[in-house]
Amino acid sequence: MVVVTRNKFRRTSFPRPSRRAAHHVGPALSLDRSTRDPPGFARTGQRARAQIRALCNKHLDEMVGREFVDGGTDYAQFIPPGVIATMLGFPSEDEEIFRDIVHLVLDLIDLPTEVRGPLFEPMGEYFAKQIDDHIENPRDDLTSYLLNVEVGGNKLERQHVAGTMVLILVAGIDTTWSAIGSAIWHSPSIPMISRD
Repeated sequence: MVVVTRNKFRRTSFPRPSRRAAHHVGPALSLDRSTRDPPGFARTGQRARAQIRALCNKHLDEMVGREFVDGGTDYAQFIPPGVIATMLGFPSEDEEIFRDIVHLVLDLIDLPTEVRGPLFEPMGEYFAKQIDDHIENPRDDLTSYLLNVEVGGNKLERQHVAGTMVLILVAGIDTTWSAIGSAIWHSPSIPMISRD
C-alpha cells in the first residue's frame, strides 16, 4: 500500500503563554476548577475512547486492498468529525455537515459578505436544532455541559453555547485533520513506525 498525503502546513512560532494566562479565557473571565472539570468528564472520555477506536478501525478497514491511499483524504478527514460528533453529542451521520461548516468558515473567508453571510443560515439552524434537542433530551456530553454550566452564577447564553460549539467543531476538525495527515506523511521517516 502506498500512502499519499498533501502537506499544507506553514512553519510558524508563537510565544509561549504565561502560566497566569493559561487560567483565563478572554480578558476578564476566570474559570474555577469546577468549570474546567465537568462532572462525569473522565467517564465520558473512557466511553468515547472505545467509539473513537472503532471509528479509526472502520476507516482503516475501508482502505484494505487498495494500491494507493491518500492519507489525508481517505483517512484523516474522517476521524476528527467523528470525534467531535461524539464529544458534542451530535449524530455521527452529520459528519459531512461538519466538513461543510469547516469549508464555509475557513475556505470561503474571502467571499464578499453579501455572498458569504446567507451561507451561514443553515449552520445557525443546525446548531439551534442541536441545542433544542439537548435541552429537551439532556445527555452526558459537552453540549449538555455547556448548556448547564454556570459562570459567575449565570448559565451561558444560547448564542455563547452555539459559538463555542462552532469553535470546537472548526478548530478541532481542522487542526486534528492536519495533525493526523502530517503524522501519516512523516511516519515513514521514523524507524520504529516504518517497520514492516
